[in-house]
Amino acid sequence: MFWWQKPDPPEPTEQPGPTERAEQPPTSLSPQPLKPFIQQLYEDESLTGALTDNDAKMLLAWGQAQLERLADESPQVDLDQATQNLRRLLKTINQLIAKRSELSDTDFLGRLLTLAEQWSAFSD
Repeated sequence: MFWWQKPDPPEPTEQPGPTERAEQPPTSLSPQPLKPFIQQLYEDESLTGALTDNDAKMLLAWGQAQLERLADESPQVDLDQATQNLRRLLKTINQLIAKRSELSDTDFLGRLLTLAEQWSAFSD
């Protein structure tokens, strides 16, 4: 179960009195705006078609963590553009895994490093 599939916590039954201060949650980006962008990752089979279920889960969890990190570190980030960039990266990783048996170790490593550089440029 993913965080967006979990039920909302129950409403508190007791309200603070006039002299009590309710604890304020830290001011950070709510995960709600991220939900549609993260769902795009999990619903797009072209991002994980060449992977085993476990590998797909690992890749998608990494992708989700990247979006969450970007949103936390840069509240003004364009999530639509970031998601598009991330989806391109995940799709390229999927294609690279599909061709792994055709590549030498050197070629495979070179392509991985290129992907790492591309993501670094997108996420900065």
